[in-house]
Amino acid sequence: MSKNHVQRLHEELPDSVGEGVLPSREPRRAVRLIFLILSVLTFVIALACPALEFEGVYSPHHRHWEPGWGLLLFGWAGVFYGCMFQFAWFANPLLFIGWIFLLLKQKWWACLGGSSAFLVALQTLQMFSKPVPGFEQSSDSTIMVKLGAGFYFWTATMLLVVVGALCCAGQKGDSAVLGGKR
Repeated sequence: MSKNHVQRLHEELPDSVGEGVLPSREPRRAVRLIFLILSVLTFVIALACPALEFEGVYSPHHRHWEPGWGLLLFGWAGVFYGCMFQFAWFANPLLFIGWIFLLLKQKWWACLGGSSAFLVALQTLQMFSKPVPGFEQSSDSTIMVKLGAGFYFWTATMLLVVVGALCCAGQKGDSAVLGGKR
């Protein structure tokens, strides 16, 4: 449609219909921002919730929960756990990158950041089968026995970035990132 044709259609519309009939980028922008805000709020909730429950390998009666905020602060040290290379914490920087790209309207890169973060976060499940050195100066190794609400909220933040990016895909600006033409 030519610009003249769209303008003529707009002039022919009754006043009660107004601007809402013509296609606009505002709804997509609003959806993108809503998903970004929901993702950040879900992340904050994940920090406040218990995320992983551990029990001692040699003392199964000793169970404790690790909160999301504690895992965010100290989870990076998982790469130094000797025989257990635990890198799930690195989903956090990928998530932050996804947020930045979603904010910058680079939906495909945001989708890549969110989905990569989700896949890296799934490495947490390895702790069900491999003992982790004890926490809080305990000599007993621990093994993860249960996922808490914090884990589910944490992974939901990544999926919200992906869904937010996919809901806004196809908008102008994406093709430049992918090298295509629209």
